[in-house]
Amino acid sequence: MLKSQYRPVRSMAVMLALFLAFIPVCYSAAQAEDDSLLDGKTFVGPTGEKGQEAYASETLEFRNGKLYSVECARWGFGDGVVTTRQEGDAIHFEAETFSKEYGKMVWRGVVRADIIEATYHWHKKGWFVSTVLDYWFNGTRRPD
Repeated sequence: MLKSQYRPVRSMAVMLALFLAFIPVCYSAAQAEDDSLLDGKTFVGPTGEKGQEAYASETLEFRNGKLYSVECARWGFGDGVVTTRQEGDAIHFEAETFSKEYGKMVWRGVVRADIIEATYHWHKKGWFVSTVLDYWFNGTRRPD
């Protein structure tokens, strides 16, 4: 009689485990769709350190679910996986790019129509201490 009492509990535990196993799969599929919202778009505009005037022109490219900074490439930064989410007419994005020698950049921004506003934080590697430098980028979409 005791064995039959545990069958419903065991069945519910198995069903719960299967349900929990599929959550990451469903989330990944939904996230992959969202990450293509900016694919194929390139933005050009001024960039500078927070609170300062622009010091350079930046070209920011979105391709294959990744963000690529042309200006940061000269420091050895490659492309990084971008996550996006749509809120009304705005596409919010985040990405991290890495350089073996110089650390990482953490990008956050929003695109509305053909205008991008972004900030990026350079977690710069040092011999003894790492430094975080804050930058801004404002650009317009470059025609295809």
